[in-house]
Amino acid sequence: MTALAALQDCLAAEHAAIYGYGVLGGVLGGDSNAASDQALAAGRTAYATSFPHTSRTAPDGTS
Repeated sequence: MTALAALQDCLAAEHAAIYGYGVLGGVLGGDSNAASDQALAAGRTAYATSFPHTSRTAPDGTS
């Protein structure tokens, strides 16, 4: 496997995880929802740290 293919696989997994947080966020409540929010924030921070040149900030200041 090439380095590019490995990075593409990693990015695809990240996209799947972020999509999953969105789906679960609509049905989770209470502590589970808070844990999901924390995991999503941690993932965004890790991604921004790993790939700072690709990170974007939305107009409302969120990532």
